[in-house]
Amino acid sequence: MARLDARLELRLDKNTYARLERRAAANHVSVAELVRQAIARSLAEGEGSWQEHVLERGLSLDVPVPSDPTDLVRELDEGYDAEVAPSPGRSAGPALGPPDRA
Repeated sequence: MARLDARLELRLDKNTYARLERRAAANHVSVAELVRQAIARSLAEGEGSWQEHVLERGLSLDVPVPSDPTDLVRELDEGYDAEVAPSPGRSAGPALGPPDRA
């Protein structure tokens, strides 16, 4: 464990402190350790860009992915078309598929 040589004073209402005491007891740690863990988690979450967090979250999902990219594009297009119905005089937006090759 790192050397703890900096102090922090934190004032809480009695209800919040009681909740921290219960959580700390349930986790078999002190309230101070629970707060240190929360700070460490918060700081770790703040590292990296939001794009990295979104990518990591997306990659962690267990979803079926078609082996053929053309099938994936078709599925995305179908889902987009089903979700976004064009209003009169307005198109549904660009297709997600590859450009037509003439």
